Amino acid sequence: MGKVVALGEPAELVALLAAGVEVRPCRSAEELDGHLEGLADRREAALVLMTERAVALSPAEVERRQRQGLVLLVIPTLGSHRHLSEEALSRLLEEAAGADLLGHEAQGNQRQQAAESEEPPAG
Repeated sequence: MGKVVALGEPAELVALLAAGVEVRPCRSAEELDGHLEGLADRREAALVLMTERAVALSPAEVERRQRQGLVLLVIPTLGSHRHLSEEALSRLLEEAAGADLLGHEAQGNQRQQAAESEEPPAG
């Protein structure tokens, strides 16, 4: 279960392939959906890396698989200006750490602090 799989255009993932990451090509929504289904059903990867272009093929399916517990990290695509990778990394780190590492507390902590501040002072 400890392996990392990357989904996207193979030419964009050559460096990951050289580092030993399993690369699976995705050039269509159907291809991407099939890979995500297999990865989610078999739980064969600890982390799935996806290019921004791959995410754009089927964003609803990517979101659905994330909600089901598949750990997905969007990686930048050359020339992309959508910042999906930054948003996805921030969300993943926030879930793992319980706080936005850029300095903002997670929503759960904010609600707890708000509830505590509404409590009447003792005495």
